[in-house]
Amino acid sequence: MNSELFQKLAKAQTDEERSWIVTESLLATLSPELAAAAWAAVVPHWFNAEILAALRPELQAQSSQLYTKLQALSFVEEFADRGHDVHDLTRNLMLKHLWQEHQDEFITLSQRAAEYFGRNNQQPETQIEWLYHLIVVDREWKGSEFWNLAQNWDNSFRVAELESLIAALLEQIAAERVETLAKAEVYYWAGKAKFRVYKAKEALERYEEALAFYRNIGVSEAPPVEARLGEANTLQAIGDVLQFLDRRTEALERYEEALAFYRDIGDRLGEANTLRAIGDVLQFLDRRTEALERYEEALAFYRDIGARLGEANTLQAIGDVLQFLKRSTEALERYEEALAFYRDIGDRLGEANTLRAIGDVLQFLDRRTEALERYEEALAFYRDIGARLGEANTLKAIGDVLQFLKRSTEALERYEEALAFYRDIGARLGEANTLRAIGDVLQFLDRRTEALERYEEALAFYRDIGDRLGEANTLRAIGDVLQFLKRSTEALERYEEALAFYRDIGDRLGEANTLRAIGDVLQFLKRSTEALERYEEALAFYRDIGDRLGEANTLQAIGILQDDLTVGLEYCQAALELYRQIGTKYSQSRNLIYFTSTILLKLERQTEAIDALNRAIELAKEIPYQYFVEDALAKLKKIQSSDSNI
Repeated sequence: MNSELFQKLAKAQTDEERSWIVTESLLATLSPELAAAAWAAVVPHWFNAEILAALRPELQAQSSQLYTKLQALSFVEEFADRGHDVHDLTRNLMLKHLWQEHQDEFITLSQRAAEYFGRNNQQPETQIEWLYHLIVVDREWKGSEFWNLAQNWDNSFRVAELESLIAALLEQIAAERVETLAKAEVYYWAGKAKFRVYKAKEALERYEEALAFYRNIGVSEAPPVEARLGEANTLQAIGDVLQFLDRRTEALERYEEALAFYRDIGDRLGEANTLRAIGDVLQFLDRRTEALERYEEALAFYRDIGARLGEANTLQAIGDVLQFLKRSTEALERYEEALAFYRDIGDRLGEANTLRAIGDVLQFLDRRTEALERYEEALAFYRDIGARLGEANTLKAIGDVLQFLKRSTEALERYEEALAFYRDIGARLGEANTLRAIGDVLQFLDRRTEALERYEEALAFYRDIGDRLGEANTLRAIGDVLQFLKRSTEALERYEEALAFYRDIGDRLGEANTLRAIGDVLQFLKRSTEALERYEEALAFYRDIGDRLGEANTLQAIGILQDDLTVGLEYCQAALELYRQIGTKYSQSRNLIYFTSTILLKLERQTEAIDALNRAIELAKEIPYQYFVEDALAKLKKIQSSDSNI
């Protein structure tokens, strides 16, 4: 090491300065041609003889020899399947000095690199490299090439390629080689890439950075349409993330800001998309009439401009509202319309979502075998396209159907699969709902201590995210377990907590179910008068909202409490008739075994009791549910035994 170099190193203040002194010293020992090749080699992420010839056309004849000589340098290494590259530390130092001291040469080399990779951009890595250089040399950035590629990869769920593209462009932004509009667009897509994999907080940070860049364009100059459109798009995207994070009031504010921009610049598609997004928030906030109005506005726009995907998405959203409003036949019609659109335009995610929604309606209409078929179709689509949240939601929905069909072990398997997905992607509401569903299955399987643990986990999630309905439902479920475990005082406390929530949020069905559950506890505690009062309250609610199953269950509970057996039998038979009309074989069989036949025996109407038990066995076999079959047979055996002892 010569004395001059030693002195420079001694004076250096940072590791970066020292590294550059060593690199600069090495470059000074190279021939002019080899040094020129070395400076060219750092501009792309990798190089070979052909790339060197493109970047240094004046050295084209020597490119192969120079490429060979470069490989012997200490800062050059092999780049798998593509040639060689310069070590990151050395490359970054050389790029920094080239940009700061010879910017014209940097631009020239980048221009040549953009042209070279633009001619050879059939593979993702070369497409990324092309845009990596283009973003520097295109000083009047319109971004169409970048936008088209990012959109294509986003639509195709090619997340890894999209993230690699963003990372490459962020290198140029970090080095301050990029115009403001280009920075804004890259950060916008960085937000989209993060949100695609459910990293919502990181997505929000990227979007906020993009928004600041878009707004900064307007500080120094009249904002071009691209900037205002970008601001509107970013506001809408921020609204989407806030909606995902359950910060819906903030989401609504951002959507309204975006809507004003779209209307001002005459972007009807943006206006339609934002109206639909506002509808989504309003629907979640239980302002469904307003949501329906916004959706219908959006639908008219989509139809007018021929945006079939938007039309399909909005038809699906309208179906969601109609289903919530118990207008299931209308909902099914809208979903089927949407499904036809999705299939026609090849939108597999839309098709999957709509199949799942149709499954939800069919389940509500007690057409569960059909619902299961639609869910399985949807699940196959979600798995094929890698939509993990959709897969999780559908697994949970399948679990719900299987549990209703008393296929509890299968239901538990599906719920556990769904839970793993929700945890992995950070969907806390999905995790809470699935924990509660698992609790329901465990309770049904008489594994109540485990059920209680799952319910308590779910309750903590609901409280943390502020989901009051979820909290109320879980409190009631915990009450059910505590009551079964003979911890009736604790059960009563949980039910009363749940009742207060249901009343506060106006959930009349939840209120009715909880009143009936409180009645069950009071009955167990021999406080029959109070129990009857609660049952009568619940019955009035069920009849008012048209819940026939709730009505039947409550009639049965009232019948059991009657001192007059004949009156009690009338209540139980009224419940049985409702169960028959609804088509629930489980409830019919249970009624006949444990209530109707018991009262008939007390009334000494033995033949009718035997008929009731035989009918219960037939129903239990049809379900099938062996536990009921065994109980009914045991009861028949007891009757026969009593007869033989007379």
